[in-house]
Amino acid sequence: MEGMKSSKIDLRHNHGPFDIIGDVHGCISELKQLLTEMDYCLKDTGDGNYAVEHPGGRRAIFLGDLVDRGPDIVAVFKLVMDMVNTGRALCVAGNHDMRILRKIREGTVLTSHGSPDWSMLQITEAPAGFREEVRGFLEGLPGHYVLDDGKLVVAHAGIREALQGQDSPET
Repeated sequence: MEGMKSSKIDLRHNHGPFDIIGDVHGCISELKQLLTEMDYCLKDTGDGNYAVEHPGGRRAIFLGDLVDRGPDIVAVFKLVMDMVNTGRALCVAGNHDMRILRKIREGTVLTSHGSPDWSMLQITEAPAGFREEVRGFLEGLPGHYVLDDGKLVVAHAGIREALQGQDSPET
């Protein structure tokens, strides 16, 4: 069954320049360094958040997998969510993000092997309400975007051409 065109996904009217960033995996130091090297201005607001902007109006596009492996997924979420909420970035869902969303919904902290899930431990230890904030953010992420008059499609992984611009569980 063909999906419906989604205005949330179909952002053809958005034109670059874009900075496309994939697989942050909880590595906040590296993300901040990368953004700085691309001339983004990061201002620490003093509450664990950052005000981020690019003097040339560039916009970041995060290709998912914000979580797992790295030492500070909470800081990564805060930075990326702030950038998305202020229109400085777009973000699509990655497979690791969807896995952590399932764990948030289930309230599970252990992996399938019974060991603690590092990402969930970090989210659980974050200030009250943060887990629900992350849940809402992840639930709102699309699988892909169509940008720049249809000349650019961004996704975490491959996407069949027939599904580009469609709101489908397969994207």
